[in-house]
Amino acid sequence: MAHDTSQIELQRKALRYLKDFGPLNWNALYVRFNADNTGHIGPALKTLEEQNYIEVSSDETAKITAVGMAQLN
Repeated sequence: MAHDTSQIELQRKALRYLKDFGPLNWNALYVRFNADNTGHIGPALKTLEEQNYIEVSSDETAKITAVGMAQLN
C-alpha cells in the first residue's frame, strides 16, 4: 500500500515542519508540501486535524498539538 505509506510520510513531515516552524497558515503549509502538485497533502493534513495532531484556528493557522508532539517521539 504505497499510497498509505506516502500519506503517513507526508503527515510526519508536516508534523515535524510544524514543530520546527509553526504555527503556520494552513495555505502556506499546503503549498509547502504540495510541490509535486498532486494534492496528496490536503487529505494528509485533514487526517492530522481529525486525529487531533494539529489544530486549525478560525484564522486558518495550523499548529501542532501535544498529541502531535507525542506522535513524533
